[in-house]
Amino acid sequence: MEYSGQLPESNVNLSKRSPLQEMALLLGGLTGLCFLFYLVLGWAVDYAVQYITPEQEQALYRQVQFSEGLGKGAAPERTAAVQALLDGMNECAPLPYRVTVEVIENGQVNAAAFPGGHILIFSGLLDEIESENELAFVLGHELGHFKHRDHLRGMGRGIVLFAMAMFLMGPDSDVGDIIFNTLGVAQQAYSREQESAADRFALDVVQCHYGHVGGSTRFFEMMKEKSETPAFLKYYSSHPADQKRIDDLKALAQEKQYQENAVVPWQVPASQTETGHPEG
Repeated sequence: MEYSGQLPESNVNLSKRSPLQEMALLLGGLTGLCFLFYLVLGWAVDYAVQYITPEQEQALYRQVQFSEGLGKGAAPERTAAVQALLDGMNECAPLPYRVTVEVIENGQVNAAAFPGGHILIFSGLLDEIESENELAFVLGHELGHFKHRDHLRGMGRGIVLFAMAMFLMGPDSDVGDIIFNTLGVAQQAYSREQESAADRFALDVVQCHYGHVGGSTRFFEMMKEKSETPAFLKYYSSHPADQKRIDDLKALAQEKQYQENAVVPWQVPASQTETGHPEG
């Protein structure tokens, strides 16, 4: 009788799925478990932030030179003009500390806020601003980040994300990179929600300060015209798409019955490079 080898019909040590299917299931399960841990630890970060006092926050960042290496130098006249506008908005955006602003010579159309109450404005943004109302919205947006303590929350979640990837898979693991990138998409979604919340806060601040919301969407309209980012990359961005921000702000203004009236022209001193003064 000729021998013919056959595998048993069932074997607990053998899977009917292909190795690729097994790997996909294991990787998906591990990623899902990591995502759950990330949500829980992210919630813990948000909870812990409540107990960091404004004084502790300011002390932590008091010695940091945020503008170092970002521009050619400070623009004192422009800084004074923007600071005066910011100080005038205090009643509409009360915070436990005074927020300071610094304008630096940098062609980027951008602004940034740092923990402890410090805002950097790039001169390129002021060159594009058409009204005081528009600038007030930008400042109100940054004040919203301070109000919601987004900087501390974002840094805490970033540390959690990095620590999870290193602890689970080590620094040189391809699987760890996959999980890190997957959770990074969730982190970007969280950041986009922070940005949207800051936009809503800024709209209320502009309404409070001027009695209407004229000029609030102009910055995003200008950025939309300059943007060349493909639409499919929106899920990997830390900021919502400009058109979505415009639509959301207009919908919110309509919901709250905010009016759009004439804006105040923005009168700001020219930059040091334009007036021929030393660049610092």
